Order: sequence, then C-alpha cells, then structure tokens
Amino acid sequence: MVWLDFKNRLKEIIRNKNKLINLSCNEFKEKYSGSVLGTFWAIIAPIILAFSIKIVFTNIFGVRIKDFFLFIVSGIFPWIFFSESIIGALNSFYTKKILLKQISLLPELIPFSSVLSTFFNFLITLAIIMPLFVWINYKNIAVFLLLPFYIF
Repeated sequence: MVWLDFKNRLKEIIRNKNKLINLSCNEFKEKYSGSVLGTFWAIIAPIILAFSIKIVFTNIFGVRIKDFFLFIVSGIFPWIFFSESIIGALNSFYTKKILLKQISLLPELIPFSSVLSTFFNFLITLAIIMPLFVWINYKNIAVFLLLPFYIF
C-alpha cells in the first residue's frame, strides 16, 4: 500500500519536472546573485578550505601523503554537496513557505529543487576539478575517467 503511494507521488514529481527545473535554476541564480564572483565562488571556497587543511596537516601535523591535495579535494567536494543538500532541503520549507501557500505546488518539489540546485553546483565544480586531477596524476587517468560512474 505504501509502495503504491510512493509510486504515485514519484509520478507526480516526474509530471512536474518543468516546475522542478525552474525552481532549481531560480534557486541556483539566487544563491550567487549578490556575490561579486558569482558561481566562481562555489569553486574558490572549497579550494581555500582544502589548501588550509593541507597546510595544517602537512606543516603542523607532518602528514606525508603523495598528492595530499587531491586526497583532500576528492573528499571535500562530495562532502560539501552532501551537507549543502541536507541543509538546503531542511531550510527550504521555512524559506519557501510563502511559495507553498501562494502556488499549488507539490511540497516535495521544494526540497528536491534545493538538492538539484546544489547538484548543479557540484557538477560545475566536478567539471573544473576533473582536469586538475588528470593533470596532477596522469598515470591513473582511467580511475579519474570512471569517477562520474562511481558518483552517480
């Protein structure tokens, strides 16, 4: 019984995919509209975080791992995607409550649009970081080319 209800809700979401994409695009544009660097800020902030972690762990704690920066970046970008998705989905009901009252909209579209917006951001960072991975570690290029399959 619950499975049928889930299937019906999923069909409703698929029928409203245009609304979902529009909500996601609007949220993505809204997120970086006030920033001087715009979408580029989504890449700069994690890289600054990765460099600061690298400096702390290599200089202060003395960690000696080959290509430590790649090791950090390969964990930070998916973690930022995951954490921003969860936080954005939870906050979306509060920030978009007026939208829910004014427009006849499936309530599920609100958190999905937030997660999809964060996913757009993740794809942009992945598209920029992948060539860096290949450039730094050209010997293991097959592993990096298979990375999108592991993620999805």
